[in-house]
Parts: sequence; C-alpha cells; structure tokens
Amino acid sequence: MSPLDHKLLPVFLEEAMENLIAIEGALAAPADKEAMEKGYRAAHTIKGTAALVKLSAPSTVARRLEDAFEALQQSAAQPSPDELDALRHAAAVLRSMIEGARAGIEPQEAAAEGGVRGACACTERG
Repeated sequence: MSPLDHKLLPVFLEEAMENLIAIEGALAAPADKEAMEKGYRAAHTIKGTAALVKLSAPSTVARRLEDAFEALQQSAAQPSPDELDALRHAAAVLRSMIEGARAGIEPQEAAAEGGVRGACACTERG
C-alpha cells in the first residue's frame, strides 16, 4: 500500500498545513520564545504524524526542523541570517512535500536530504 493510500492521510494533511503555519510564524519571529516553542511543537507533531502515515521524507525534514528549533531554544544567541535562511528553506521543502502529497505526489527522500542540509548546522550550536 502506498503512503498516499493511508486512511489517516487526509487528517495528517490538514493538520500538517496548520502546523506549517506555526513553523513559518516562528521563523518570521525568531526572537519570540513563545513562537519558537510553537514551531518546535509543530515540527514535532509533523514528524510523528508523517511517520504514522508512512511518509518518511516529510518526517525526516520535520525531525531536522525539530532538532534545529530545540538547539536554537537552548542557545542564548539569536539565529544567524544564514541559519534562518536554511530553516526557511527546509520549511519550504516540507510545505512542498505536503502540498505534493495533497495532489497525489509521493514525497521523495532525496528531496528531504536536500532540504535539510543547512538546517543541520543549527543543531551544532553550543
């Protein structure tokens, strides 16, 4: 069975779009700790529910975003412009995957890896 045939897919897609808005909002206001926490929780939710419906590529991107949000929350410094660009790119890749799944296109793992390279740098903060 294709992940796009999973009976919970419509619920995932609806909730994922709502969670993407929270992620994008957090990245638009990185100094807002509450927004960043919402972004972290939204990435965590997408990660888990994407895995539940067997969409591994969106789950991978969401996991990297979750890790990056966590690292940024633990750091006293604000994210750099390059880090924000990388995270926004990862969020855009995630949005594209979810919108593609809504249109019947199964997300590919290669796109996930390309979408998260820069986001990984945020997790290396000390």
